[in-house]
Amino acid sequence: MHRTQISLEERQYNNLRHYAQNKKLSISAVIRDLLDKHVPDLQCKDMKASPLHQIKGIVAGKGEFRGKEHNKALYTHESHWNEKQ
Repeated sequence: MHRTQISLEERQYNNLRHYAQNKKLSISAVIRDLLDKHVPDLQCKDMKASPLHQIKGIVAGKGEFRGKEHNKALYTHESHWNEKQ
């Protein structure tokens, strides 16, 4: 996490402080939430260009493992996939 310093007008600071108190959050948490909602995430755009993201959803089926239990299918020795081979 990076630490930064910003300058706010008195009105902005008071509004932010009251908002944070009402939400029971820190001022930092409110600012992070606002940034997540209003500033585009460049990392997400890069992820969508990855080959793994591009193949998402190309396999369809009614089997036990479709996505809900993907970690079990991928990372256990006793996976459904291995039983079919």
